[in-house]
Amino acid sequence: MKRIIPRIKKIFSSNIDIFISHSSKDQSIVEEIIKIIIGQFGDNLKIRCTSVVRYKIEPGKHIENQIKDDILNAKLVIALLSKDSLGSGHVQNEIGGAWILNKAWVLLHYEDDIRDQLKSFVKNYELTPIYDLSNLRVLFKYLGKLFEKEITEDDINSTVCDKLFEEIRIKMPNNNLYIFPYENPANEYEKIFNLIYYRDYNKAYHKIKKEDGHLEVYRLIKDLYFVKNVTSKFRLSRQEEDEERVKILKVMDKKNTKKMICDIIQGLKNRKNDR
Repeated sequence: MKRIIPRIKKIFSSNIDIFISHSSKDQSIVEEIIKIIIGQFGDNLKIRCTSVVRYKIEPGKHIENQIKDDILNAKLVIALLSKDSLGSGHVQNEIGGAWILNKAWVLLHYEDDIRDQLKSFVKNYELTPIYDLSNLRVLFKYLGKLFEKEITEDDINSTVCDKLFEEIRIKMPNNNLYIFPYENPANEYEKIFNLIYYRDYNKAYHKIKKEDGHLEVYRLIKDLYFVKNVTSKFRLSRQEEDEERVKILKVMDKKNTKKMICDIIQGLKNRKNDR
């Protein structure tokens, strides 16, 4: 294979740096990812993204041949994995081609139960959740090494990523619940809330086990965690899962609101006593 690839490359002329494999239904999220990449590495980076106008295949080109060409020559393949992209034959072919060619790649996702739908050869690779700021920083440090530019934690901050996070929220089921700030939530309870919102029941379950005084939430998340991760006899439908998930979040929301009210009352009492 290693002997054949250089010969094949001579036939093609693509000089793409990054090929982004995705579903057109995830276009708004991909656009924000590209904006962050360009913001860090500049306009000189050559990107192929078939659903974003500026990075589409040029008029008159044979689409399938051009995609093969781009994947073959790209320095990096980025795959955004979602329910929509994994349902696309084109995306599956692109990911399979990148894997066969042993390309440098990163696998991104914003739905935490996506691993269940992955093909067996992809399951062993690290997935990067893009709703989490700390993971985005790790991702961009890796891109910095690949494209020879030093990236610091300050370069990737919540302001840079706010629009991306907003697009992810829009894609997730709307339950009108406030999401705590992505960067440095005030406490472990807020982190757990965010994890449940984005369906990371595994981390949420193990975090809540260490927290005192949250027995009701622990019982609810324990049931959902075991059904999603342990039990194989039956599975929740997406609707049933959302109903359970929202129930837990509402319990947490009430508890947090109650705590905030208590803190305000205590603060007022302290101010009165100080007088």
